Amino acid sequence: PFNFPFMVPMWTMPIALVMGNTIVLKPSEKVPLTMYRTAELLKEAGVPDGVVNLVQGGREAVESLIDHPDVRAVTFVGSSPIAKLVSDRCHSLHKRCTALGGAKNHLVALEDCDIPDTARDVVVSAFGCAGQRCMAASVLLTTKKGDGGSQQELLGAIMAKAKSIERGTGPGQLGPVIDEHSFNKITKYIEEAEKSGAKILMDGRSWNNSEPESSGGNWIGPTIIQHSSASDAAMTEEIFGP
Repeated sequence: PFNFPFMVPMWTMPIALVMGNTIVLKPSEKVPLTMYRTAELLKEAGVPDGVVNLVQGGREAVESLIDHPDVRAVTFVGSSPIAKLVSDRCHSLHKRCTALGGAKNHLVALEDCDIPDTARDVVVSAFGCAGQRCMAASVLLTTKKGDGGSQQELLGAIMAKAKSIERGTGPGQLGPVIDEHSFNKITKYIEEAEKSGAKILMDGRSWNNSEPESSGGNWIGPTIIQHSSASDAAMTEEIFGP
């Protein structure tokens, strides 16, 4: 996947190589250079030609690899819909397959939680990597006791921390999302939530094109939505954004 283009292949590549296999890697077409350089380094390190192979491309490359008779097993990490397509295609050919999809991560804050610590952890989880990681917190559920004052205090602390985040590519800053397709997908969830009656407490759409340096990037800031329905798409589907 594009978000961790070096780390994720290392979940399986070393194991496959140590067990005596050759491998063909097809990185995300959105970030083709990381594993290209990795392949160069492996060659420099003495890995024989043909042991680690690199193929660039999109759907056609994926299907060709799955269908090739010399490919005995397939691993995939990406979105759940694509993971299912890969899995189904592999199983139809009686090939071993590990296909990992997305996630919808929920956090639960009890009424006696430590407000500063909880707010910090929620913001780091939800907005780190611009929310483009499968472990990003996406839904926060709070329990209510008495007048619900602790809920409002926690929400206020989260919003204050989120508002302090600066955009940019430096340490502690929030960068742009990977491409225009992702930006449009994320903003669509916000628009749909708004139409359904949810309250947009913090609207990250204001980041896009609000300053000159935003040109050349698909910027969307921290977004906090208060839902009234658990069936809203933003409550049930992976958004992959901040």
